[in-house]
Formats: sequence, C-alpha cells, structure tokens
Amino acid sequence: MGVGWVQVDNSVTTHSFQAQVKLWPCSFKAEILAILSAIITAPRNCSVHIFTDSQSVISKYHSICSSVSKLSHTHTPYFSIWQTLINFINSYNIQLTFHKVTAHHDDPFNNLADQLARSHQILPFLTFLTNNPYNLAYTPFIDQFPIEIPIRRSIRTICQAHIIALWTSQHRFQQWSTIASNINWEATWLYINNNQKVSNFVHSFHSSTLKTFRIKFFWMNYLLLTLSINVIPLTLSFVTNAIKLAFHYTGLFDRYRM
Repeated sequence: MGVGWVQVDNSVTTHSFQAQVKLWPCSFKAEILAILSAIITAPRNCSVHIFTDSQSVISKYHSICSSVSKLSHTHTPYFSIWQTLINFINSYNIQLTFHKVTAHHDDPFNNLADQLARSHQILPFLTFLTNNPYNLAYTPFIDQFPIEIPIRRSIRTICQAHIIALWTSQHRFQQWSTIASNINWEATWLYINNNQKVSNFVHSFHSSTLKTFRIKFFWMNYLLLTLSINVIPLTLSFVTNAIKLAFHYTGLFDRYRM
C-alpha cells in the first residue's frame, strides 16, 4: 500500500510526499503512517491541522488522548506507531487538530493526496523502526517481522491457522478437496456455528452438541451424493428429496434442542 500527503498554505500546495508501506497492508496503518510522516516534518511549538477522510483514525487518536491509562501493546493495534506519534507530539509540543473531510467528494487536496498514495508502485519504501527514541517499549517479532496487532489476537490467529492446516491435511478432507474452492465457507461457518461470527468463541454443551450434529449431517449428505453418483443409479429427484427431508428434520432437531 501507499501513503501520500500534501502541505497546503493559503490554498497553495507547498510540499508533498508519497511512499510505499512495508508489511501487512492495511488502510488504517497507512493512514497512521501518513500522519506520522507529516508530523515529523513540523517544527517545535507549532500548530498543525490535518484534514483526513479516515474517521477511525480521528476517533482512535481522541480516544488515546482522553484515556487516563497508558497505551498497551497487548490491546492497541499498531502500538509502536501510535506510541511514536503521541510521544513525538508531546516532545515537540505540537498542537494537533484533526478535520474530517468526506472521501471522494471533489475535495482537490484530498483527491491529490489519494492520487499520491495510489501511485506508489515504483516509489521507495517508508521504513518505520519500531524501536526508536519515541518508542522505548519492546515490540515482539516473529521471524524478523514485527507483530503489529495485539498479542492475544496474534496468538489466536496463529492457532486458528494451525488448526485449519491440520484439518485440511486429514484423509477425509482430501476426498472432497477438489470441490473446496466452490464451497461458501462463510455460509458454512454460520450454519454450523448457529449464525455466530467467526470472532465469537463462546462455547456451551448445547452449542457443541448442535455443532457436532450439523458437521455429521454435512458429511452424511456428501456420502449420500457420492453413493448415488458412483454406486446406485438413483434419480436426481430422489436425492434432492432425500436432502430436503434431511434438512427438514434438522430444523426440527434444532427447534427441539432450543
């Protein structure tokens, strides 16, 4: 991804900057780095007005400034960048004011900044050093890559990826791996987990029992279709009616369990 900004004085562009962002492409991270790269060009004891179309960055900045507790690398995404930005602003005594502009609303300077950020393919990388004089906190690394999201979320993501890798390496998965690309995995997850989000990790005996039944039900349907196609010359209408009947009884089972 790319970052870009323009410095404006009396409606005249005086300076501009653009670069590529290394690692973990994210619009939120790109916005923070763009603001940081602009702030570090400001002199001490000055007032800076930043016009951005990222409401999430504005809200996060105000939340950090109004919080009585310190930033925590265990809960704050892109902690090292935020820590560097806040400490630099305090050290240089900069009065920072944000202004929200509407994205893609024919604002000439906002459009110019977006154009600079989009045309980044041949530009040099903007290297951010996590360990710098304005961020003395330790930043954990994995294989020489900094962990930029909260530690607990990182560990959970790695464990989920490991579980998926083990699951897809099973022999029974290989039998239907050829159609895996045609499966709507999001809809499958919602059905098996009773319409719960992927981020929901609440478990109970009832939910585990229901999940087990639905997984077995899907496997039974796959075996039924395989049997009807490869062994028994059943008509398509019979198979369709059998699956509809199975779904009907699954709905009764769900209502009975609830």
